[in-house]
Amino acid sequence: MLVKCKWCGKEFEKRDTQKFCCGDCALTYNQIIQNTKSKIKTIAKKYDFEIKNMDKIVNAKMMLFKNDNTMRCPCD
Repeated sequence: MLVKCKWCGKEFEKRDTQKFCCGDCALTYNQIIQNTKSKIKTIAKKYDFEIKNMDKIVNAKMMLFKNDNTMRCPCD
């Protein structure tokens, strides 16, 4: 069964619960997720905000902006 990589969009033969075509795509995706969460937490702390939906915010940013997501608002 061919599926598209969650990061690069390349088609690959899916095995088990695999979402990425290679380890590099998985590593890059996970690093960007962690960097994004870190930036959101830093900004929230600076302005004394409470973040309740961190995963939803990060998923929206990843879906809309991919690489350029750390400083852009999902409503941009």
